[in-house]
Parts: sequence; C-alpha cells; structure tokens
Amino acid sequence: MTVKVVIDSICSPSLNLVREHNIPIVPINIHVGEDIFEDVIDVDAQELYEKLEKDEVKITTSAPSYERFYQEFKTAIESYDHCLCMTVASSVSNTYSLAMKAREEFNEKDRDRIIIFDTNTAGPASSLLVMEAIKMAENQEDIDQILNVLNELRPNAKFSLILSTLKYVQRSGRIGKVASVAGDLFNIKPLVYLKNGEIKFFGRARGMNQGYKMMIEELKKDTEGKDMLRVAISHSNVEDEALKLKSMIEEVYPDLSIDISPLTLAIGLHVGPGVVSIGYTYK
Repeated sequence: MTVKVVIDSICSPSLNLVREHNIPIVPINIHVGEDIFEDVIDVDAQELYEKLEKDEVKITTSAPSYERFYQEFKTAIESYDHCLCMTVASSVSNTYSLAMKAREEFNEKDRDRIIIFDTNTAGPASSLLVMEAIKMAENQEDIDQILNVLNELRPNAKFSLILSTLKYVQRSGRIGKVASVAGDLFNIKPLVYLKNGEIKFFGRARGMNQGYKMMIEELKKDTEGKDMLRVAISHSNVEDEALKLKSMIEEVYPDLSIDISPLTLAIGLHVGPGVVSIGYTYK
C-alpha cells in the first residue's frame, strides 16, 4: 500500500531534501507590510531578517488556509492509497486543527485514507520524523508500519534552541522589555526546548559557545544508551554557527549524519536572526 507524506512548512527539512523526495508543503503565510509570502517556498530569508533587524516594516505570520490542506490531500489520494499529513505541535500552532478541518471535507471512505499526525514538536525535530516517514514510504511500507515507528519516536523527539538575543522574543510580547535589555547587556543566552508539546527553559548560557556545550550535554543526557539516534540542525541566517555546532556534536558522535537547514521563518521571525537549534530523536 502506497503512502504520500504531506507536511506544513514548520516541519520542513532542508530544501534539498524537499526537492529530492518531492515533499508537498502547506506553507505558513509570511506577512511583510501589505505583502504575503509563503514560508519555505517563495521567501528570501536573508532579506527578511535584514528587514526584521532594521524594524522597517511590520512582519508577522499566519496559518495557512484549510483549503490549501484540502487540495494537497485531494492530490495525494488520487495517486496513493493513503495521505499522511505531518504537522508542527498542535500546542503551538493551529495547523493541526486546520488539517483536521480539511480532512472532514472528504467522504467517509476517503477520510479514512487521510491521517493527520501531530509531531508534538517543531523545526528540525519534526523534520527528522518526516524523513523517517518518507524513507519508510519510499520503501513501500504500509501506513500502519509507518505510524508504529512514528509513535515510538515521537515521545523522544526534542527541539532545542539557543537565543542569540532576547530582543525579538520581547518584541513578540513573550518577555518584558527590562528582562530583554538586561539579558542582552550581560550576554545571557537562554536555552529553550519543545518536547511532547511543552515549551520549557532548560538553561542560561554566557555566550553562544557555552550554550552549544550545554545543548550537547542535554543531548548526551537524553540519549545515553539509546538506539537509532537521529540529529538535525537549523539556524536563522547563521550557517557558520550551525557548522560550528555540527563540528562539536561530531566530536562526540563521529558516525552521525547531520542535516543542516535554515530554520523555518515561521519560527525564525519570532526568535530573530542568530538562532541555532538542534532536533533529535531516538528509540
């Protein structure tokens, strides 16, 4: 039985992998002043980060329409036995509920062929689950086999990031201005993770390098003695820093293959440029 995987853009792996595996994306909308662009598909990330830093125009994000999900589902089930739609954690975005709404538009027979899977995480951690599903689908494994593996990996899928500045989080209203200025003044870099739908702070670093070491220690603690470790890195316009973190991880795990990709703008525009994140999962 054949399976087509559809994703929202917050789950997207690198664009090279998207093109190589022909992965349909339902993009988050990026609003730049009066203009609307589609995340991953038609935005110039570097230009947008420059606009964000200059604060010269209002930049916001919004969820895709459920009609966009409907069209991708319709296309998928015309050629495949099942459509597996994978979304960012429903606790941080309503894309999951929109995908469910689109699914309800189909008749009962077709609805049973469309499965909506909440990854319960985001960014590179979601992308690792996506690539596992893609690999299994390409090997002609059926939907039940794919879901069994995803359900085993999902509780251990973790997305961690280090904020280079608190300015953009403060701008979004998630922390106060005084805390933001104080954090930047003392070069404090908060570390945050999203796992099982929950966002938590897990440390504060003095500088990015100390933050990378703390992220790697968290990775080691979580995965000690575990199998099937998968790791991916994403960044917001700082590929050199992502490569630095990759090199540090490879010193500990020399046999790992680590994909590096731009952090989806749906996240990057809220945390700002300079962010480096890591996603991993294991059994």
